[in-house]
Amino acid sequence: MRLRLDPQFFAPDAGLTVLAATLSPAARHLWVEDIFVWKGRELLATEPFHVRLRLAAQWLENYCMLDPRLLGGLEVELAAWAPLDTVEPEGAWELCQADSPGARRLFWLARRRPDGVAAAAAALATDTIEHVSATVPHIPVPSGPPVAVATREAGPDQWSLSSADGVSLGRALIRTMQVSAAMRQSKANTVRVLVEWAGGFGKWEIKEMAAAGATAAHSSFFEAAK
Repeated sequence: MRLRLDPQFFAPDAGLTVLAATLSPAARHLWVEDIFVWKGRELLATEPFHVRLRLAAQWLENYCMLDPRLLGGLEVELAAWAPLDTVEPEGAWELCQADSPGARRLFWLARRRPDGVAAAAAALATDTIEHVSATVPHIPVPSGPPVAVATREAGPDQWSLSSADGVSLGRALIRTMQVSAAMRQSKANTVRVLVEWAGGFGKWEIKEMAAAGATAAHSSFFEAAK
């Protein structure tokens, strides 16, 4: 991934800056989660998490220029951390973010409950798993080239692709005049297209427009088709 950064970060005396992030190739998304080193200064062992996250936000908003031409459809944003009391299901283990300097970023705390409550929670969890297994719908696997949803963008021959469940597949690659002409003749802003993974370009290439009534594929199918 290529980024445009403020020149101060690659000056000879700037020092190293290290951030923690999670990349989802399927969602074409990168979440900046933490910052460990800032211009050569160690932060993980000296600063609490809320200070590090504030610095990460400043880096993303003020020092990192997100150029769509370099990102190739990848979206970059700050991780949306939330207070633990907003995600506290009954009977679950708690995932905690340590805020004190030098502490590990994540650790688990088991709730202390009477044995009877623990047994009841275990029985409830088993029943829930069985219920979910019986009710989760089967996702059909299409045969042949995957069908994607193409959405028209502002520029010529610029279409963004997504799966049936709304996961972004990035900007489409168009390499033939025949496909270009067919897409331009379409009056709709959203069309179904047959695509093929072009490994040399790191993009999905539109091969042709899909037949009327074609169903777009789930995001998991696109991952398997690469």
